[in-house]
Amino acid sequence: MTLNIPHLQAFDENDINIGFFDGEFVMSHSNEFLYRVDDEDIYTPGTNTQLLGFFRNGIGTDLSNNVIFTVRS
Repeated sequence: MTLNIPHLQAFDENDINIGFFDGEFVMSHSNEFLYRVDDEDIYTPGTNTQLLGFFRNGIGTDLSNNVIFTVRS
């Protein structure tokens, strides 16, 4: 799902800025794909993707409900 939103900053579970979120991908500052978001699902990037968790209300959590990343402007 690609949203027409400005890039949001992405932060890890320790509130360290890890890159940005464009509505579909969380990318590092060096343009490395970190995560792919499809609706509410979070996947590993690449061709052999694996479900990592869920994205709701700007918060990405793993399958055990631990925070993976958050996004905000």
